[in-house]
Amino acid sequence: MARHDVVIVGAGNAGVSLAARLLRVGAKDVAIVSPDRPHLFRPLLNYVAGGQATMSELTRSPASVIPAGCTWIRDSAVAVHTDEREVELSDGARVGYGDLVLAPGMEEDLDAVPGWRRR
Repeated sequence: MARHDVVIVGAGNAGVSLAARLLRVGAKDVAIVSPDRPHLFRPLLNYVAGGQATMSELTRSPASVIPAGCTWIRDSAVAVHTDEREVELSDGARVGYGDLVLAPGMEEDLDAVPGWRRR
């Protein structure tokens, strides 16, 4: 089982920013748990709504935003086992941690929005 000093669940703006900051201040072993799906720079959404940017401009690959020196665990976290100090992944594997940060963001479920219809 892999073990890291700091494990961050979520590679959104919060998780990526924190990982970069920790590495800058000298953390030696930081890992981010996040599946390999597009990273959306959500603060730019207001510009998309106003017609000043496009969705493609705020979409990045996770590899392009995860800081150098950070371990990327390409999976989803499904449980946290606090007594064992482990995060369980969707494939059943576990990752140990010294410190844990939960920044999973949100899962969009547009089909659950009344009146929303995918186009």
